This record gives sequence, C-alpha cells and structure tokens, in this order.
Amino acid sequence: MLDTHKVEQDVVLGYWNQVLTTDPAELRAWIVEKAAGIRVPYLAVFGRPVTGGERERFDRLPDGQVEEWLGDGHFVHLVDSKRFATRLNAFVRYCEQAA
Repeated sequence: MLDTHKVEQDVVLGYWNQVLTTDPAELRAWIVEKAAGIRVPYLAVFGRPVTGGERERFDRLPDGQVEEWLGDGHFVHLVDSKRFATRLNAFVRYCEQAA
C-alpha cells in the first residue's frame, strides 16, 4: 500500500451502496438502460488486464478508448498522477476535435 493511500470506509460503502442493496436483475436492467444512452467518447483506464467480458461490454458503446496500465491497481489516477493527467488531457483534446 502506498503511504499516501488512505481508504475511507464511508466512501467505499457509498460507491458500493447501489450494488449491495439492489436486486441483481434490477441492477443489470438499470445498467443496460443507462449504457444504451451513452453517445459520447469515453476513456477507460485499468490498472490490470481487461477481461473478455469487459471488452465485450465496452465494444457495445461507440467511440471508446480502453487502456491497461498493468500493475497500477484500482486507483491509476493516484499511482501515476502525471501520466494520468497527460492521458486525460490528450483525451480532452480528442473530444474537442470530435465535437
């Protein structure tokens, strides 16, 4: 664990509240409905290999960029903030050109 990495329990539980309290079929239907409405470019950066199922789901959405930063874990934006900021800036420029 990084010395600067502090996990706050209330933040983690806030992220997971809907997943932990919603019927799985209802949650899946909600996700499918929300995903079908996405019509903007997106950037997904993973600190681990992306699974085949994840790739399949991402492929359903138009104009996506998926990257694997292996070994960086869940919080890639904190592990290498400069790299993440540089990548995010490039993505913003891409979005501006696409608009």
